[in-house]
Amino acid sequence: MYINNMLSRYLKLIAVLMLILIAISGCEKDTPSAPTDYQEGEVRFVNSSSYTIVVDKFVHRRNYSEKQSNLNRVISTNGSIMLPNLFDGGYTFNGGDRITIYYSSNAVNDNGIPIFRNSVYYRVNGESVIRIKGQKGEYEIGGN
Repeated sequence: MYINNMLSRYLKLIAVLMLILIAISGCEKDTPSAPTDYQEGEVRFVNSSSYTIVVDKFVHRRNYSEKQSNLNRVISTNGSIMLPNLFDGGYTFNGGDRITIYYSSNAVNDNGIPIFRNSVYYRVNGESVIRIKGQKGEYEIGGN
């Protein structure tokens, strides 16, 4: 009886170890991952919504560093701004730089709260346009 219990425990242990090995071997990269060769480019922020919007804050991250700017820029319908490179100056970002833009509608509801408040995160990969649209400040990201 004792030998059967010990044998049963060893078989269970071997089975668990085999399952772990199978799980680990299944974690190999068989599928393509996100591109690691990001392209530099400018990023334009366009207001295609029916509201005037305010770009409150802009955060620019590169590697392990972060810079931010309280832009407080008002953009009317069909208006746009080029986002500034906070590390190097100018408007061209390094490929792979990460940016977050915080924006809200200039219009407010009866309680004085903006109709929408939103943010968009983007990793720079070539010339890009972040377009705000719709009644709730939705966005889409695309090329030129």
